[in-house]
Amino acid sequence: MGMEIRLVHVDRIIDLRHAVLCRGRHRKHAHFEGDAESTTMHIGAMIGKHAVGCLSILDRPFSKEPAWHLNAMAVDPLYQGGGIGRSLLSFAETRLRQIDTYPYVWCNASV
Repeated sequence: MGMEIRLVHVDRIIDLRHAVLCRGRHRKHAHFEGDAESTTMHIGAMIGKHAVGCLSILDRPFSKEPAWHLNAMAVDPLYQGGGIGRSLLSFAETRLRQIDTYPYVWCNASV
């Protein structure tokens, strides 16, 4: 079964977020501010029903300018190094170009 990058409901990626981004903390910490907003997009790298990568995009200003915020990107450690992160970012870029609303995209990161 191959991998598919697609828009998903946040519930499809919570387990992955919890395992990768919130390890050792209560599962509720994998739900982030803005997850339920109508403008938020959740992207999953899916193998069947199993999320192996994820990225969320939120409508958040940057330096007081309208912008998209790339947030909560994670890849299952068993699948890291195989280009899933690159594929998620490429999908996000294509999607944002299609809706063409804001000139800026920003993110913050931790390793």
